[in-house]
Amino acid sequence: MLLAMQEAAESPLYRAPLGNAELVVGAYASEGTTVYVSESLENLRRSATGDTMRRLVGFLFMATVAAAVVNMVLFRVVSRPLQVLVGTVKKIGEGDFRLQSDSFRTNELGYLADEINSMSQSLAASEKTRLLQMAQAREIQRNLLPNGVEADGFEVAQLFEPAEDVGGDFFDILMLCDRSWLVCVADVSGHGIPAAMNAAMLKTLVMQAAKTLVSPSQILQEANQQFTSMSLEGDFATVFMLRIDPCAGRFSYASAGHDPGWLLTEGTNLKQLPSTGLILGIDEDVTWEEPTGEFAAGDRMLIATDGVCETSDSSGRLFGRDRIGELLAHYRDAPADGVINLLNQALNEHRGAARQTDDVTALLIERNPGSNC
Repeated sequence: MLLAMQEAAESPLYRAPLGNAELVVGAYASEGTTVYVSESLENLRRSATGDTMRRLVGFLFMATVAAAVVNMVLFRVVSRPLQVLVGTVKKIGEGDFRLQSDSFRTNELGYLADEINSMSQSLAASEKTRLLQMAQAREIQRNLLPNGVEADGFEVAQLFEPAEDVGGDFFDILMLCDRSWLVCVADVSGHGIPAAMNAAMLKTLVMQAAKTLVSPSQILQEANQQFTSMSLEGDFATVFMLRIDPCAGRFSYASAGHDPGWLLTEGTNLKQLPSTGLILGIDEDVTWEEPTGEFAAGDRMLIATDGVCETSDSSGRLFGRDRIGELLAHYRDAPADGVINLLNQALNEHRGAARQTDDVTALLIERNPGSNC
């Protein structure tokens, strides 16, 4: 071994083989004395590797701790406040414009919270104005409906429930120039303000035509020509136009693609009054047939928009036309107002918690026994 140490000390790399191992030797000579220090190269490598691994593990541990601390700080300072702000914005987006965000410690998040609060206040003011305008529009539309009409020879019970603040359904009861009566029920396509504006326009056109005409089909033709030329592409309307002559006990009607009406005559005899032509707003030159019939004392007629039979529950099941006919026949002897109230109650019970998706309008007309003819 001494020879190996001497050989290693004289080697440029200070190494020498010793059996299956390799020595690394350091030598120091002073005053004729030489001191050799040797160690196995494998031991040195193992020691260096172990030391390096310990340092690396220590570094990784410190880095992990530092990352955890930074993450915790970011969560408390940034992530959690941002989650609060996101939740606030979502609630504002759902319509809670009164909601205000809390203040935060950091200037940046505080500025963002102030801007969100300012936005919420602006939206709240806009929503207040919108609701006021919609309330006025609803009142205007209600005022466009006939109120307190006293028609000699028959009475009318009504149901009018728009799906939104205002809607596209309307009805009217007008005395014609020959002292007969015109009953009009219309359903303009769409919902909300656009449909309400088209409904108001169509009502005006019908009133204008009814000043000089008495035939339901002719009134429809006159109104359709103007409505088709003035309305936007894709706007249309279904209309049931009924003329009642109480003195003669007769009726005639024209239906522009409207839901069939119901005629309840003696006993519980039910007859449907189907559409007699195309819907309004498609063709300016279209014409309608005009069937006639007897409207004797005690007879009833129900005219409704499709929002009645198409009222659906939460599963999508429709109320259906059959139930309308069954209700009319079952409550044959009930007052007209009572029948309409029962119909409204049945619709509400069928709909349940589901949202009303279409305007609902129905008129029940009953021929009175007496008349001043």
